[in-house]
This record gives sequence, structure tokens and C-alpha cells, in this order.
Amino acid sequence: MIYSLRLTDSMPGWKAGYSRAWFVRIRPAYKNDKGLLFHEIEHVRHWWYSLGFSSILYLISKRFRLWAEVKCYKVQLEYAADRNLARRSFALRLATHYNLGITVGEALIALGG
Repeated sequence: MIYSLRLTDSMPGWKAGYSRAWFVRIRPAYKNDKGLLFHEIEHVRHWWYSLGFSSILYLISKRFRLWAEVKCYKVQLEYAADRNLARRSFALRLATHYNLGITVGEALIALGG
């Protein structure tokens, strides 16, 4: 998978990582977080497989945005030391930061827990 990684704090305040097209940004404080890196690489994979169309879908479709984030958070869960704690944390983020209109409980179900 082709991607370009940059360590920077230049992203919205609550995010530890961010990707656009094949560019991945991760805060320097999280430079050793493999789960976060592979979460962002999964977004890049979506971008490449859709020839960039995923960027548009992500903006206009809550259903697609939920699918994409759940898929990426599931990848990130593979690297979590405490998967139950991480799953709850990711569910809270899904319910509060992505304008998805879902509850934490619904997010937990989507994440498989």
C-alpha cells in the first residue's frame, strides 16, 4: 500500500491521526502507535480501492462514514493491549465525533461488542 506519513500536530484537536488520499498524518506523541497507523492506512486503502471516490462518499453518506470508521477501528483493535477498553473508547468516539447520529451502544454493536 502506497502512503506518505508525516508526523505533525497539524490536525483537528481531538484527533491523534488523520488521512486524506494517500497522505497520513499522525501526532508525534503517537508515532509508535501501530494500531493508529494501521487505522489510517486502512483509510488510505479505501481511497485507493475506490480511486478516490471514498472521499466523496465519506463526506456525504453517514452510512459509508460509519462503515469506513468501524472497519478502521476494527483494524486498530487488533493492536490494542486491552481490547475491551479500546472498544469502549472507539465506540464513544464513533458516537460523538463523526456526526453519525448513533449511540455508544449502537457503536459498540457495530464494533462487535
